[in-house]
Amino acid sequence: MNRNIITFDIGTTRLKTVYKIDGEVHKETYSNHNPNTIIKKLCSKHPFDCIAITGSGARRIRESKDYIYLNELECTAYMVQHMNLQEAIVVNVGTGTSFIQYKNGAYQHITGTGIGGGTFTGLGKRLLGISEPADIEALALQGDLKRVNILIEDIYQDGLGWLQKDITVSNFGKETGKSQDVALGIHSLVTDVIISILAGIVAGNDVHPIILSGGVMENQLMKQMLTRYADLFHLDCQFFSEPSYGTCYGALAILENKKLW
Repeated sequence: MNRNIITFDIGTTRLKTVYKIDGEVHKETYSNHNPNTIIKKLCSKHPFDCIAITGSGARRIRESKDYIYLNELECTAYMVQHMNLQEAIVVNVGTGTSFIQYKNGAYQHITGTGIGGGTFTGLGKRLLGISEPADIEALALQGDLKRVNILIEDIYQDGLGWLQKDITVSNFGKETGKSQDVALGIHSLVTDVIISILAGIVAGNDVHPIILSGGVMENQLMKQMLTRYADLFHLDCQFFSEPSYGTCYGALAILENKKLW
């Protein structure tokens, strides 16, 4: 029998929801300014058998015996099960970035970094006066990293070992560049940190593939940069098909497999 389930991921800036009605999956995104009102409104539309809440903003939701509160890291890890995989490393790029290993029903929070979507939008506002991520990305498409980052070729004309000449040595190491170059430099800063941490984690680790998810993975330029570095470091990376909703899908997997209700 199909059960009607709704999951809410309440983040720093957005509220995401994925729900099943008679076996059909729906998803929606809202501003998280008034999450209690949104949850109440959505849950009044259908007779849900289970209401699950997760995310950094879950503490803002009024306590209720009708809700199941789920650990955000566990929900993030369980998107691996949603993908019908037995094991993977999940890199969830939200406001910050978390690195989580899932293997055969168990998960481990490996590490995290404060570099993520919050860094991206914060630097966009401070350096460019632009607050919308899509506008930062559009501007960056016209940029050139050679004018803002110090690259291998700036120091070693013949390259350095296996590293290609256009690999970054120092983010924002040059005091030059136009606004579009700065926008591209912001992309580079975020992706360089994430891929460097990931390469260190994967070294000697037999868990694969790597799943990249989180709202920042809606940024196509960021995905291109991460793909390029993944190829450089021979990393088996995949992008979650609906990155903003990965944690919600993980919550669905927990509810459907752990039978918490």
